[in-house]
Amino acid sequence: PSNAQIHHLYGWEFSLISGDFQDGMWEATFTMPAHSEAGDWELYYLYFYDAADNRAYLYGDDALAIVTDSLFVVSDDQDLSPPQLAGVDISPGFITVTESSETLTITLDITDDKSGFVASYLPNSPWSYIQVRSPSGGQNRGASYFQLQSGTILDGVFTANIYIPQYAETGTWIVNYVRLADK
Repeated sequence: PSNAQIHHLYGWEFSLISGDFQDGMWEATFTMPAHSEAGDWELYYLYFYDAADNRAYLYGDDALAIVTDSLFVVSDDQDLSPPQLAGVDISPGFITVTESSETLTITLDITDDKSGFVASYLPNSPWSYIQVRSPSGGQNRGASYFQLQSGTILDGVFTANIYIPQYAETGTWIVNYVRLADK
């Protein structure tokens, strides 16, 4: 309702229930996560493509114009606060990729007040991501799988590995994007 929470359904989650691939009715089942925001939820984005990779996108009002159903969510225990990043460490702090690629370990100290940090991709769930960028901005590398090292999903230390390929750009790379999601 406030656009602070987003839930996804992906193509592989849909099944053809009538018709055929050229003219069919498709269906997917979605489970609204516990602690979801209460109120009227709207369809915001539709993305279609066919076997020839022809694509169609519908956003906002265009997507709403074809929807015939609505979804009202009741929740007495909403989670409206995102996870918080209390600290980041990158190790090693210096790498050489002249002879071979290297792996960075990113350590994150993360807290969440209610539902817990999403440490890896799960279908129908929000996902977390961290990305580093080269000095020119022309190269990016990231990770979306975080492993709990200590604590819990409410207050824990997580690590993610980022692969830096051989011959990557020289210079100081920075963390330029962090997306922390909760359940």
